[in-house]
Amino acid sequence: MKFIEQLYKNLSPSVEIKSEEELRKRAEVKAAAVILVGGSKEDLEEFEKVPKKYEGVWFFRTSTELAQKVFPEIKKTPSIVLIKEINEDRSVYSGEMKEKAIENFINTYNKPTVSSLSQEVINQLFKDTGKKGVILLREENQEGKRVEEVLKILASKYRSEDLLFVVTDIESELGKRVAKMMGLSKESLPHMEIVERKKKLERNKFEGEFTQEAIDKFITTWRSAHPYKTDL
Repeated sequence: MKFIEQLYKNLSPSVEIKSEEELRKRAEVKAAAVILVGGSKEDLEEFEKVPKKYEGVWFFRTSTELAQKVFPEIKKTPSIVLIKEINEDRSVYSGEMKEKAIENFINTYNKPTVSSLSQEVINQLFKDTGKKGVILLREENQEGKRVEEVLKILASKYRSEDLLFVVTDIESELGKRVAKMMGLSKESLPHMEIVERKKKLERNKFEGEFTQEAIDKFITTWRSAHPYKTDL
């Protein structure tokens, strides 16, 4: 597959989809794919600068007429549709068709809405990388999973290139390290806060009942006082 993909990219950075049937098949396959819908010659030129930077991601282009039959979420063109390998809904981008903006869209949305805690995430949040994170520490029980589902809904609304949404329990080794650093025990869970590394680590703790409305207000209030790159 990698050889075939590289061969395609050597011939053309993106492959044109010319039939509704072919487009529907591509939409149903759980493999990472980026599809340019409509656009000018200049838009295509910017789009085709991007594929060489990604392995394991297919790049396509198609007409507005075909795309609107398959992707009802497209409201205007040019647009880019991202089909994810992970089991999540498609994402659509209708912003500026520039190389860097397209890359930011792919990097932000071609990953889970809420990330599990990993060493990479720890490095991003607790070192001076400019990243900010909404972190949920929870137990592996019904209440913990309920709060995680609420966070996923809000992450779809608020995540951006530099705002991560992260969840962990405190049974894993990494979870234990973060819980210890934050001074938390099982009795403190679920616990949520927004962290941002500046000269020192800034922590904004959520207090109150873990409802969608309350968490939404918490993020919105923080966001108004801490401008960051807007949703793509």
